[in-house]
Amino acid sequence: MTLSADFKQPLVKTVAAGQDSATVSKVLGQMWMSLSPAKQHKYFVEYHKYLIESERLSRIHAAMYLDWNCRDNYGKKPKRKWGSPATRQIHLSENPLIVNHLCG
Repeated sequence: MTLSADFKQPLVKTVAAGQDSATVSKVLGQMWMSLSPAKQHKYFVEYHKYLIESERLSRIHAAMYLDWNCRDNYGKKPKRKWGSPATRQIHLSENPLIVNHLCG
């Protein structure tokens, strides 16, 4: 469990009730600095375990989905068309410079 998860709920209920997130973060930072090195080490060990587990899950995902790429989440967007087709046709027919430029 992270420091913020351990202390945020009671902190928000007591000290930082109605405060913005910057104030809560400042108070959490002060609490972190006041912890003994042994207690800080506990959180470092826990974070290291989290990183190892995250890497393991990433490798499992890569093995399961060999062809997957992060670009697969984003499709190609169709070209944007302004106005309705009838409006575009009227616009072109009203302006002979555009018609001459496009046609010849």
